[in-house]
Amino acid sequence: MKLKKTQKSGFAIIEAILGITIGGMITLFFLSTLKQAVKINHSNIDDWQAILYLHEGDEIARDLEISNWTAISTCANPCHPSVSGSVWTIQSGKEFLDRKFERSFKIEPVLRNAGGKITLSGGTIDPLMKKITTSVSWLKNSATTTESVELYIYKP
Repeated sequence: MKLKKTQKSGFAIIEAILGITIGGMITLFFLSTLKQAVKINHSNIDDWQAILYLHEGDEIARDLEISNWTAISTCANPCHPSVSGSVWTIQSGKEFLDRKFERSFKIEPVLRNAGGKITLSGGTIDPLMKKITTSVSWLKNSATTTESVELYIYKP
């Protein structure tokens, strides 16, 4: 009877090396994906924070419409909201928030044509209305990003 010799020596080492290589590649892919997800999440947090500051500025403008029309009428552009006691006021310049965001108001007169409709040029100034543009700027991916919202308010 003849015995058949099989050679299996060395295959266990090759299988172990192959398994470690595949496991390392999967781990590298997972860590790379995780790093990108964290980067995107931080970017989204800044975007949401900027939108919240933008809407807060819009709400402050609406409050100024009711409580402090004089402050709106005397703003030198650009200006920003500030609190004096328990009343919103306006100061000249831009406002820095969280050492990352810059918020400002641009207050402009509203022009009306002969028919009483709002126009961009060639009309007469409506003393009871103002256009307030609230802007928030921040640095995103090495470039400045700015979001703005316009609001028309009138003297009550």
